[in-house]
Amino acid sequence: MPAPEDYVVQDRIWYQGLMSIPKGEPYISSVYKDAFTDGMCFTVSKILDDGETIIGIDYSMSVIQALY
Repeated sequence: MPAPEDYVVQDRIWYQGLMSIPKGEPYISSVYKDAFTDGMCFTVSKILDDGETIIGIDYSMSVIQALY
């Protein structure tokens, strides 16, 4: 799925939060509106050991709610 044209990763809450903690620590964002799906989600992200690569996993609130 392509990013929206106005998507700037540095403006995203999960990215800003990740950049505010010590490198190597995982960051769990607060719930926010996903730029790709318009649904509510939160992200778990981390900077890898190379100090540059970022991984992140979005957890959709609607999917979590459907499980319970």
